[in-house]
Amino acid sequence: MDGEPLRPPCQRNVRPETCPRHRVDDIAEDDEPKRTGLYTAQQRILVVGDGDFTFSLALAKSLGGEAQLTCTSYQSRKEVMSIYAKGEQTLAALEAFEHTRVEHEVDAVALSETLSKEAVAGRYDRIVFNFPCVPDDVGQDGQSDQLEANRQLVSGFIKSAASLLKENTDAQIHIVHKTRPPFGWWGIEKLADSCENADFLRSVVFDRSVYPGYIPRKVGENKSFPVFDAVTYCFGTTSVKSDTGSSQESKVTEENAGEKEKGVENGAPETLLTPSEVNSSSLVKLTSKRLKQVVSILQLVASGKLKPPGAGKKRRGDFVQVPKRDGKKAKKRAAKRRAASKK
Repeated sequence: MDGEPLRPPCQRNVRPETCPRHRVDDIAEDDEPKRTGLYTAQQRILVVGDGDFTFSLALAKSLGGEAQLTCTSYQSRKEVMSIYAKGEQTLAALEAFEHTRVEHEVDAVALSETLSKEAVAGRYDRIVFNFPCVPDDVGQDGQSDQLEANRQLVSGFIKSAASLLKENTDAQIHIVHKTRPPFGWWGIEKLADSCENADFLRSVVFDRSVYPGYIPRKVGENKSFPVFDAVTYCFGTTSVKSDTGSSQESKVTEENAGEKEKGVENGAPETLLTPSEVNSSSLVKLTSKRLKQVVSILQLVASGKLKPPGAGKKRRGDFVQVPKRDGKKAKKRAAKRRAASKK
């Protein structure tokens, strides 16, 4: 409207520390919520690969210091304090919380082997890894030439973390990452397929503003990066039905299991889905075995041994061959039309 000042354009690709909501030096103790983002003070939480520990500190403050936090880094304590400008200050503030444990030189793909005995002794409600990435000498981490190495890092972490989740609960693994290329090419939501005891549940938009003071850092550097396109990928244990509707393991009877082993006999393909599978879930994972069954069906159809339903019946929209017109007669008719138009 006339007379009203125009709003400045939204600057999306900016550094995290320039966000006005980030400029919070401290949080008043009386105002601290007991829940922040996807986490509550009643949970036992393991944070993996938190370079400068600003996420762990923000989480501890937001939860009032009541949550049992185990905060880790891949670097040694000496490296953390030398790489990050406020590393020593952040560690001191984090270690002041009574229920918080800080550990260094913890490998995300070998958590049970590199965590302390005390940290491994109790299982976790949430295991978090923000922006996992293999290091790069020139700072170009996450690029396409490192795609496979990063995928192996994430899948290895999921497999390692799944063994530390609490059993028979809604315990989850959270991986926060950017979604724009090349990071979106990783296919993080599919990397749990190779893990027997973890399934992808859902993804949630990551709002960094609910963790005041958190600055995402590049691997082994004091540099930050924008995270406006980041989401949290949530994974849960296969045998547990969480509140998000992840299904329990389907129970297949011995009779159905025996039928699955028969394969294709006498030109008749086996049933792709058993009745128990259809009733338990409307979505069934396409395994390599089922894929072979689909291929065998297509081969039978192509060879003519198996006809699709309704084959041989004329349906609306079917192609009907029209006889070709005589070219000479068409030319004569065209010549007559031209002659008539001249008259």
